[in-house]
Amino acid sequence: SGIARFGRRCRDRRILRRRRCGFDRAQGCVCSLEQSIDRGGIALDRLRRDGITVLSTERAARQEIRELHVGLLNMMPDAALEATERQFYRLVGESNPIAQFYMHPFTLPTLPRGAAAQAHIAQVYESFDAIREKGLDALIITGANVSHPNLADEPFWQPLIEVIDWAWDHVTSTLCSCLATHAVMQFRYGQTRVKQPHKIWGVFE
Repeated sequence: SGIARFGRRCRDRRILRRRRCGFDRAQGCVCSLEQSIDRGGIALDRLRRDGITVLSTERAARQEIRELHVGLLNMMPDAALEATERQFYRLVGESNPIAQFYMHPFTLPTLPRGAAAQAHIAQVYESFDAIREKGLDALIITGANVSHPNLADEPFWQPLIEVIDWAWDHVTSTLCSCLATHAVMQFRYGQTRVKQPHKIWGVFE
């Protein structure tokens, strides 16, 4: 596992502005202490119970604060799906007190899901096609459970590569967590995973 980041400088600042303005402001925002997530009633209720103030979309729309649109590709299994949402919502919301962070969760249709997770995704998540059409300022890609030694044999490999390929050229900054780091290294640099006898951790350049 690991964390990696890649990004591209936007060649045309007009493109960045157009992407940012393409979203409906009523979708909601995430701020450091005032948070709102589009359609994410379950996540919002949990954040409230955890003592985080939730900002209404109406109030967010009246604020003259820079807005940033952050995608969350959540590939975690059903048991960790919503917990992963909350974890990253908190991390993003607490990262900058002077920006509105609009969160856009999505997942891959080839990942196996139970009925409850499917219902949650249908209620809260967006499609990659819609996100790709309007663009993002940043993207977070989570890890996933695997069943094959070679990531290219996983059923989610091609849809994941499509997201990574698009983000490489169109998203200013992408953060890859855990398995997503291995996927980028294999897809972009041809470096496959090598099983180690012991866990290796640290900060590497």
